[in-house]
Amino acid sequence: STPDSLWWYAAAGLLFSHDTPSSSFNCFVPLWFHHRDKATDARTLVIPPLLHYARTSPDRSLSTWFLLLWHHSNVTSSTTIGLPLVYDFHSYHQSRFTMVVPLFFRYRNDTSGNTTTIAPLFYRRSGPTDSTTIGFPLLWRFWSEERSTTVVFPFYVGVKRATSDTTYVFPNVYYRKGRGSETGTSHLFVFPFWESEVKRPGDTMWEALLGIVGWERIGRNRFLKLL
Repeated sequence: STPDSLWWYAAAGLLFSHDTPSSSFNCFVPLWFHHRDKATDARTLVIPPLLHYARTSPDRSLSTWFLLLWHHSNVTSSTTIGLPLVYDFHSYHQSRFTMVVPLFFRYRNDTSGNTTTIAPLFYRRSGPTDSTTIGFPLLWRFWSEERSTTVVFPFYVGVKRATSDTTYVFPNVYYRKGRGSETGTSHLFVFPFWESEVKRPGDTMWEALLGIVGWERIGRNRFLKLL
């Protein structure tokens, strides 16, 4: 040792360390090697049995394992590659593209807020004001702030429009509820057992067993239905 440096080794030369004010180096031959530049805080690590190499600094880094997994990053972006299937490219606050070949693809644009995802029998595109989701062949959904359509084939259909919300549940339930200019109206039909409807606020109707018995109110009038 000296006032400016220290080095030592042991185990017949397998373990070695060297340290100075500007850098340090440590190794365990042939398994592990590490170097640090104290001025830039850059670090280098090598592990030969794992084919691992890593170099890092405050503003960037690069590493690999078995020469199959690679990762690089800096202050604006990062890239990750898992050969030969996995790829991820990320530009911070701008976009990101990820894929697992050939099963999964996803792209996100952070500027517009749009995201697109593709997988076997699956597609989804979403944005701040609308989205489309397809899980072929059972799930279909098209959505926006003003209208939407959802189909879970063949069990469910939901339709939203400016004046109504409509729902169908397999095999025999239909329900419609008014919105907007038709708020307060509704229609329920459970075939063939029951039907009820509010044609306008205050006017109601119901029927059982396709009209064998029923009742309706229209304004001040009342109607009773038999057979």
